[in-house]
Amino acid sequence: VDPALIDYIQHLVRLTRQQADLAWGAGPRAGIALLRCGRSLAMVRGRNYLIPDDLQDLWIPALAHRVRIAPEAQVAGVAVESVLDRVLRAVPVPTVHG
Repeated sequence: VDPALIDYIQHLVRLTRQQADLAWGAGPRAGIALLRCGRSLAMVRGRNYLIPDDLQDLWIPALAHRVRIAPEAQVAGVAVESVLDRVLRAVPVPTVHG
């Protein structure tokens, strides 16, 4: 795994803990789970290396159950998926070479 992708995962997970719409963000185990799932998806896709697309495709499925929407945001109709999508769009995607 390219070290830039490890940094990318850490940045994404850390940013979930800074979202006002989340009562609590993802912890370190969420990042580990995302990494492991990403590696598995890369293998299923026929590669022996991870790319950002693998992580982006798994971001919401891997994290949605690991964070909690804040009560105020829930009352306002904010979905956890929309918060996670906002986080994903906020973090620059690293350039990696497979």
